[in-house]
Amino acid sequence: LTTNESDSIRKRVAVLVCPAQFCVPEDYEMLFENLSLLQKEVNVDIASSSQTVPLGRTDWIKVARQLPTRAFLQAELNVKETLDWYFQAIEDGLAQIFEAEGPDVDICLVGHSIGGWVARAYLGGMSLSSSAVHQLAIKRCTSLVTLGTPHLSPDDALVDQTRGLL
Repeated sequence: LTTNESDSIRKRVAVLVCPAQFCVPEDYEMLFENLSLLQKEVNVDIASSSQTVPLGRTDWIKVARQLPTRAFLQAELNVKETLDWYFQAIEDGLAQIFEAEGPDVDICLVGHSIGGWVARAYLGGMSLSSSAVHQLAIKRCTSLVTLGTPHLSPDDALVDQTRGLL
């Protein structure tokens, strides 16, 4: 491509936000408004199907089933067992994006706090998913952005709040 041709090609990207604990899609509306404004300044089209993983505030209660377990107390929670509901919600969001945009759309996952852990675990195969959506997501995910996400378990903390999920 010549410089003029490459300047005229705009990359199409769908953004899927993986929310922080107890956050819901409405909490990220301003982020999407800002992305919409920003796309005018860069060579990217943000796909209209971009969205936040479809979780409700009460979905987080599902983590509570792990609280009275030995694995929780010993900070050795199993990622798949603990976060399977979140992994499924990621797949639901990705399926909606691929249905709307087709299989050629690039995906940018944005993880906020624990959403960053979950997105990283999903891309790393810890969901143990073998679905067509997961396989396509692995191929089409061009970026993972994490915001306020711890990436290492705390060595010197009195209590590991991640309970072994990192």
